[in-house]
Amino acid sequence: MTIEQFQTILPHVLFADTSFDQKGWVASNPYYGHCAVVSLLAIDLFGGDLYRRSLEGTSFSQLHSHYWNALFDGSERDFTQQQFGSHKPQFLVVDIVYKEELLRNEHTYARYLLLKHRFEAYLETHIDLVK
Repeated sequence: MTIEQFQTILPHVLFADTSFDQKGWVASNPYYGHCAVVSLLAIDLFGGDLYRRSLEGTSFSQLHSHYWNALFDGSERDFTQQQFGSHKPQFLVVDIVYKEELLRNEHTYARYLLLKHRFEAYLETHIDLVK
């Protein structure tokens, strides 16, 4: 699977039940609240590291943190940056987070498993996307 294929599939599998903020999620912004679980799924597919930044003091503080990926090729990919619209916070201090650490949170783990299952089911019915 390519990064472009991954990005094409994402908006089709992101729903309120996998968002960190289920009450704040809206269909017009499917990426909202999905940074942790999408970044975990990207690690499964592409490897690399997870980056985290606190959102405290920003207009997105209700989400607590933002996660994105540092891939093995040296690039950084924020697969859910669309959730911020044109107001993405600037990150000066970044933490590296281990997948296992993030999955210790039961809520994150459950959302990740649901998203992973939904992603795999979507692939099975849209196999032409990855040929």
